[in-house]
Amino acid sequence: MREPLEGLLNPERTQAPSAVQTGAVGDITAGTSSMSVNPSDVTSAPSGTPRYETEIQAAQLVDQETPLFGSYEDVQFHVAVPIDSLTELLLHQASYGWALQISTPLPEASNEEAMSAGGTGRSEVQPAGDAYLDGSVLRVWRSGRTMAMDTAVDCGAAAGTPVLSPVSGTVVLIEQYQLYGESTDYQIHIQPYGRPDIDVVLIHIVDPSVVAGDQVVGGYTQIGGVRDLSALMGLQLGEYTAEDDPGNHTHICVNASDYPGYFGLVGAARVDENGNVAQAATITADTPVDQVVAARQAAAEAAGTTDITLEYLKTAAK
Repeated sequence: MREPLEGLLNPERTQAPSAVQTGAVGDITAGTSSMSVNPSDVTSAPSGTPRYETEIQAAQLVDQETPLFGSYEDVQFHVAVPIDSLTELLLHQASYGWALQISTPLPEASNEEAMSAGGTGRSEVQPAGDAYLDGSVLRVWRSGRTMAMDTAVDCGAAAGTPVLSPVSGTVVLIEQYQLYGESTDYQIHIQPYGRPDIDVVLIHIVDPSVVAGDQVVGGYTQIGGVRDLSALMGLQLGEYTAEDDPGNHTHICVNASDYPGYFGLVGAARVDENGNVAQAATITADTPVDQVVAARQAAAEAAGTTDITLEYLKTAAK
């Protein structure tokens, strides 16, 4: 049951956004908001969560939440780009053992038909909010990966398209890593309300428009823009989209925070049960990759184990 939301907490920041961008990704100005929350259009935090009046850090580019595409237990996942910008949703295997399966009731499209038609033929009229997408998903197995299917989702859209938070919760960490050791990319980590056991991570992001501590609404709050990966590599999603679409996307996965050897949240903000910051993040979007790696290595050594997330930090899956 949806409840009205009177506002989103935007706690005192420990950093400014890493960039100011004007254009397709929105007009982002540190510490200001171009639009206010429309209470009738926003999904609330869990019952009992305090309500706050506050600004919204990023420009709001949708007037209601995007539809759902899946869930992990009680956490619902919204389409992570404005619905008119969505190309396709492609589910595949993640690369690492801490990734959890996202369930979806959406039917599986024929890959051959989608490849021939340049898409799945989704309806132009789509629901919003608590309703599921009217359409289907693609599933593609990736050779050499042993993880279960549906442990990663590519949410397709053109480069520069706004990326929206897929879940409601608190941004706990934004960090840089080297994509395949070649190009700097961003990871944004979100802790859904009441679920400290899971870490929702998005990659292939440019110009993050939130900082650790910001609360976000699933399918509504902009967190950055879609990265242009097409100049770096061939993209699998591009095999199932229009001829002139190379398959750019943001990549979503759900990680088990308590998985042995998972140090993906080193330097993250700590939040209480209501999503409010109890301890500020020590790693920011401006922290150099080598410092992020060093922090994780130190945490792993202190725990007497090997940090198996170091490889992921340098070579995150596409």
